Amino acid sequence: MDIETIHARLMTASAPEDFFGPPRAAPDETRKAITKHFRDVVMVVHPDKYTKDKPKRRALAQAAFIKLGALKNDAMAKLAHGTYGNKHVAVPKPPPPRTAPMTLKVRDKTYVIKELLWKGDISDLYACTIMGKTPVEAVFKLAANPSCNDLLETEACVLKALYPLKQADTGNYRFLPKLLDSFQTTGPGGLRRGNVLMRLDKTVSLAEILTAYSKGIDFRDAVWMYKRLLTAVGEAERQGYVHGAVLPPHVLIYPENHGGRLIDWCYAVKPGMPVRAISPAWRAYYAPEVLDKQPASTQTDVYMATKCAIALVGGDVATNAMPASVPVPFQRFLTSVLVRTPAMRPTAWALWDDLNDLLQRIVGKPAFRPFNMPTK
Repeated sequence: MDIETIHARLMTASAPEDFFGPPRAAPDETRKAITKHFRDVVMVVHPDKYTKDKPKRRALAQAAFIKLGALKNDAMAKLAHGTYGNKHVAVPKPPPPRTAPMTLKVRDKTYVIKELLWKGDISDLYACTIMGKTPVEAVFKLAANPSCNDLLETEACVLKALYPLKQADTGNYRFLPKLLDSFQTTGPGGLRRGNVLMRLDKTVSLAEILTAYSKGIDFRDAVWMYKRLLTAVGEAERQGYVHGAVLPPHVLIYPENHGGRLIDWCYAVKPGMPVRAISPAWRAYYAPEVLDKQPASTQTDVYMATKCAIALVGGDVATNAMPASVPVPFQRFLTSVLVRTPAMRPTAWALWDDLNDLLQRIVGKPAFRPFNMPTK
C-alpha cells in the first residue's frame, strides 16, 4: 500500500462500508476486522511519517488520516446501532457527550470524573476522585471509542497480574502503574472500557525531557533513568510479559527522588506473540521484530529501553550515533545491546548488573545527582 493509492480510496468512499468492506458473520468479528484494517492503514498514512516529505505528499497524508478516522468513527457508530452493512442508512448521531465533572457509580464504588488531563488516539485521561471516608485521587483512563476497548482490557488484565491490588507500593512495584478498577461505561458510540489508575504526581515523561533538553542530558542522569526503566522491564520479564511499547511518552520519572514508572500497557503481550500495533511517531525506537510483525520477547523491551537511553544522551535513535561528550565505554555498552537477533541481547537484569559494573569503572562510587526540568 502507498499513500497515493490509499488517499484515492479514502476520498472516493462515501460510506464506511466502501472502505472497510461488508459485515462479517458476527458484530464482534466485524469490529475486530475494521479495527485491524484501520490500524494497518494508520501505519501508512500517519502524518508523522511524512514530516520530511514535500508539502503535497504531507497534505495527502493529513487528508487521508482525517478521512480514515472519520470513516472508522462512522463504522463504529453504525455497528453500535446494528446498521453497519447498509450503505443507504445514515450514520446515527452520537448522544451529546457528557461533560466533566460527572459521577459514575460502579458496584460499591463512586467515582467523580473531573477535568481532562490528556487526549490521545486510543484513550483520554481524566482526573478522578474515588469517594469514601478518605477520598482517593486517581486517574480515569477511558477508551477513545469502542474499537479501543480491547486495548484497555489488555492493560487491565496485565496490570492485575503484574501489580496485585493488595500489593504495597514498594520494591520493584514502585516502577509499575497500579490498577485500581476496570469497567465499561456508556459513551458516544456505545460501551467504552475505563481503567482507574493510581495517580502519579510530580512526574515528567522522557518525551518531555527530550523536548526540554534537545541536545541531550548528562549521561549520568540518563543512567539512573535507564536503570529505573530496566527495573520495570525486568519485573515484567520476571512475570512473563512484554510491554511492547517502551517509548519516551510511556516512561515517567520523578526528578526529586530518582523514581520512575513504565506506563501504558495496552500493547503488552506474552513472549512469543507479536506486538499488535506501533506508534508511527516513535517508529525508530521499535525493535526489528516488532516492525517485522515477528514474535516479541522480553529482549524486545530491552532493545527499546536502550533506544530511550540513546535519545536521552542526545543520540540519534536512527543511527545510534552519540555526542562525543558521552564516554566511549558507555556508548559501546548501549550499541552492543542493539543487535538484530533478540536471543543475542541480554536480559534486563543481566544488563542492569553489567551497567553497574561499567559505571563503577567510569565514575567510581555512585552519588545522587539532582535533576531539574527547565522552568516554563
